[in-house]
Amino acid sequence: MRASALSCEMIGEILDSAPVPQPQKATPTVFRLLKPAESALSLDLASLGEAHDLIRMLDAEGYRKPT
Repeated sequence: MRASALSCEMIGEILDSAPVPQPQKATPTVFRLLKPAESALSLDLASLGEAHDLIRMLDAEGYRKPT
C-alpha cells in the first residue's frame, strides 16, 4: 500500500515538472553474455533469492534467448 501511494505521488510530480532526460556521465559497463552452460539452474545455488535473480536476469527484455 505504501509503495502504491509513493508511486502515485511520484507520477504526479513527474507529470507536473516534465523533467528533461539527462545523458549519463559515467562510462558504461558492458557485461558479457552468459554461455548456455552458465545459464543452467543448479541445485547448488546459495538461496532461492539467488535462483530468482538468475531467472530474472535471463528473462530480461533484450537478453539473447538460448539456442
